[in-house]
Amino acid sequence: KDLAMWAKSEKNRLHLSTKNLESSITRAKATITNFASGATKKDEAEVKTFGATAMARLRAFLAAEQATPAELFKKVAGYKSTFDKDMFAAFMVTTPKAEGEKEGEDIAEEDFARAFAILDEEKSGAVSEETLVAMFRKVMKVVKDVAMTGSLSI
Repeated sequence: KDLAMWAKSEKNRLHLSTKNLESSITRAKATITNFASGATKKDEAEVKTFGATAMARLRAFLAAEQATPAELFKKVAGYKSTFDKDMFAAFMVTTPKAEGEKEGEDIAEEDFARAFAILDEEKSGAVSEETLVAMFRKVMKVVKDVAMTGSLSI
């Protein structure tokens, strides 16, 4: 009888311990989920920033070289029909800083490889010439009507 009573009290004690552990595990899972979502948001923000910097550098390169987007593609891809993130990162390291970029901040080749996701709209791991040219296409909007004739008469 004493043994049964001792076993029952031990069972109750262990049951309470496991309940406490379950609640600790639940809190730990919630904390891990919060950290993971925070890390994902931070990574997305960094990639967006690196992508904006890469696009600014590419625009500055086009302006400095007075090149077309097709010529830019040939410089990045060489004689291939597409370029991947390694080729893009290697090219971006050689480009000069864009206007407005902070002097002390150098962007690593790995960060430019992460910024490649901005260019890779199709998520294929490669960017074609058509995609790159379309990104740098200038679209102009007519602000006001202007007469295009040599004289003012209609």
